Order: sequence, then C-alpha cells, then structure tokens
Amino acid sequence: VFLSRLVCYLQKLACEIYKERVRRIPTRRLWEVLQRAQLRRPPPTRGHLRLKISFATQAHTTTPTFVVFVNEPE
Repeated sequence: VFLSRLVCYLQKLACEIYKERVRRIPTRRLWEVLQRAQLRRPPPTRGHLRLKISFATQAHTTTPTFVVFVNEPE
C-alpha cells in the first residue's frame, strides 16, 4: 500500500512539474519581472553606456528559452 501511494504521489508531482515547465509566460508579465529585477540590481555598464532592456519574450516553452533585446547587441 505504501509503495502504490508513493508511485501515485510521484506521478502527480511529475505532471505538475511538466505543466510548469511548458507554461508560457506572457510578455507583459516577463517585462514586469525584469523591471523589478533591474530596480534591485541595475544592468552592468559597457564603457559609458548602461545596458537597457528594450524587449523580452519567451521564444520556446518545451525548453524554456527567453529572448532579451538590449541597446548593445554584443
């Protein structure tokens, strides 16, 4: 009985993890999170120019991939 409960629990947990892994984060929500993160820790400077994030989006969900555009391409 204990083993079957454990297997059932692990199956439910695996399903929850999968749902979170393939979840798409809306661009607006991602932007809000990045803005808050920048307030806590500003982006680095490059020469005399402070990097500025101009756009961010989630490109893929199966392997969570985010694309972030900044004012300095390198």
